[in-house]
This record gives sequence, C-alpha cells and structure tokens, in this order.
Amino acid sequence: SIQRRHQKVVEEAPAPGMTKERRAAMGQAACDAARAIGYVGAGTVEFIAEGDSFHFMEMNTRLQVEHPVTEAITGLDLVEWQLRVAAGEALPLRQDQLTIIGHAIEVRLYAEDPSRDFAPSVGTLRHLSLPDDLRVDSGVRAGDAVTVHYDPMIAKLIAHGPDREAARRRLLRGLEGSAVAGVRTNLALLRAILAHPAFAAAELDTGFIARHADALLPDAAPAPREALAAAALRLLRDAAGTPDPADPHSPWSLANAWRLNGEGWQDLVIAYGEARATIRAHLGRVVRLDLPDGAFEVSGETWQDDALRFTLDGRAHRATVLRDGDALSVVLDGATHALHHIDPRAPSGTGDIGGGRVLAPMPGRVLSVAVAPGDVVARGAVLLVLEAMKVQMRITAPTDGTVTTV
Repeated sequence: SIQRRHQKVVEEAPAPGMTKERRAAMGQAACDAARAIGYVGAGTVEFIAEGDSFHFMEMNTRLQVEHPVTEAITGLDLVEWQLRVAAGEALPLRQDQLTIIGHAIEVRLYAEDPSRDFAPSVGTLRHLSLPDDLRVDSGVRAGDAVTVHYDPMIAKLIAHGPDREAARRRLLRGLEGSAVAGVRTNLALLRAILAHPAFAAAELDTGFIARHADALLPDAAPAPREALAAAALRLLRDAAGTPDPADPHSPWSLANAWRLNGEGWQDLVIAYGEARATIRAHLGRVVRLDLPDGAFEVSGETWQDDALRFTLDGRAHRATVLRDGDALSVVLDGATHALHHIDPRAPSGTGDIGGGRVLAPMPGRVLSVAVAPGDVVARGAVLLVLEAMKVQMRITAPTDGTVTTV
C-alpha cells in the first residue's frame, strides 16, 4: 500500500515482489494468531515487511477497506463468505483451492486537501462523476453532505486487469474521467500517483508520497484560460436580463453592458487561490474575452442547467460550472477549479481575520497547543494540533501577530 498519515491511499494485490514463500509464511502467521485467541469469522491481519522479514502489526476483526482487491484477484465474494461463516457454515473453499487471477489496484477518494497537509474537507457534493467501467464502492451521491462525523472517504475505485500494468492503465483512465466539486479532494494526487514512473515500476512503499512530494503535490497552478472563460460565461449568463423587482421593465436592470454608441464591455474579477484575474467581456454580436494570456472569441455557447458547451478561439470545450454565491466550481477535463468572483459592489474587508480569532475548522480533540499568550507568531506558524475524522490537522496562523489569548 501507499499511505499518508499512516493510512492507506492506494492498495493492490498481489503485492509487487511478494514471493510464494513469504505469502505462505504470512498466511500461516495470520491463522496462528486467529487460532491463538479462538477467533471465528472474517478478520484481517496486518504485517509490515522490510527486507526479507515481516512483522505483526495488528488484527482487525472484520473485512478491511481494501477487501475488493482480494475479491477481484480471487473471483470470490468475501462479504458472502463472512455471512456464511456467521451462520455456522464451513468455508466454501480450502486455501489450496484458491488461485490468483491477474492484478487489482484500489484507490481511496478522500474529501481532503493535500495542499493543507491532508486536512479533511467538509461541505456539499455539488457534483460527483465517477467511472461506470470500474468497480466503485461508495455511499454518497451528488447533493449529499460530507460532515465532520464520519471518515472523509467518498469512494473506492477498483480496477482489475490481466497484469499490473493493465490494471494501472485502466484505473488511471477512470481517474482521469472522474470529477468532484463542492469539497476539496485528493483526486489530482491519485492521478499523479498512478501516472508516476516509480509507481509504474512498482517501486513503492509506505513513504512513497513523502519521497515524491515535489512531483505529486506541486504548487497550485494558475487556472487555465478555459476555466476562467467558463466562469466568466456563467457570471454573464446569471447577470444578463435580471429585472429589478421594483421596476421590472426598466432598461437599467439590464446587465449586458449595452452602450448607445460603441461596443459594450464588462469587467469581471475572478480569484484563484492567491491570484486574481480581471476579465473584460466585450458583449457585441460576438463575445470576446480579454483573458490574462490574450483576447479570445467565444462562440457556440449553449447551457443545459449547469452544463456548458462553448468554443474558445476555435476549440470546442465542455464544462460544468457550479455557482454558490460568489464561489464558482468549474469542472473541466476531469479537473475541478475552485474560483471566486470578486464583486466590486460588495463591502470591502477590514483586514481583520475572523475578528482576530482563529477558529477550529471542525469539532475535534485538541492534541497539543504550541503557543502561549504573549508569543509572537508569523503567518503559517503552527498554533495547535487538532484530531478529527481520523486525521491530525495542524491549525496555523492566518497572518503575523501576537497571541493574546488561548
């Protein structure tokens, strides 16, 4: 498995490099452990392997999250077996009757932000698109809420193939066709892991993510022009022709930048992470957008609810553009871009962050406090460590300042 925070992110079976002898020895040790305590039922024994040896870690008296990869390479239904044994039946097959068929890889799609030390992300799943040609185990759908009360896993995606490379390619294609909006996810990280040359070469262990962090967790890239264009078109669509309830026939209610003489235009300010872009939309017979990297014409714009088709500078695109107030989520080519509309008419901030307070992002258990009243801290300094949703989160200072109260 590949892990983060000592929890699995990618699991596969059979394990690369696993010999028949080691598999037999691990199986014997697992059975010995179960017999030693008189255990009957489904259970999973975990070991950690290093060099030529392996060591017992723990036993879980249940099936584990990764049981689908075992089911895929054996062709068996372990949940059915669990129920049969619980009903007093014997195991349907003996160990020597089991065979390994091909290779299987599973990834865990989490509601979390890898750029913020994998902090869980809560919110409403505004959009959820998962592949229909893979095994997908999930208990949520679009419109459901990811809350603080449960593990942040959204779904498991499992691919099976005749060999490891076939399973890897199939799973990567499925991830490239997946999209989530409404919460932060590790979807881009999973794609990067599956596409990494070291993963393709099966050079992996539990420290894989930390070792390849520069490639797997790059700094946020600027939003592509297509995403900015889609966001601008959504803002223009929502604003155009919105009547004033007090005077619905007033031409002043029109928000299409009409001019008596000359071309109409409208400026839209859209933020992406720490950056922001001012897009000038020219609204003549042909819509032209002045984007950060040049001016481009838009044609063929059609909407079906939140789904947009448009042609930008001669190239056709499809996007899903979701809006929640000034927050915009643009799902484009499988990637979700979180944007924010800066409304010049909105009241400006005072520069005071949260009234000078730093609040926990969700209920949890305070593990440690790193500061005391009187401490001078810089932006990004760790203030305390919080545990929630099976994850430890470092709460950091949003700005430079002096701690007055803890």
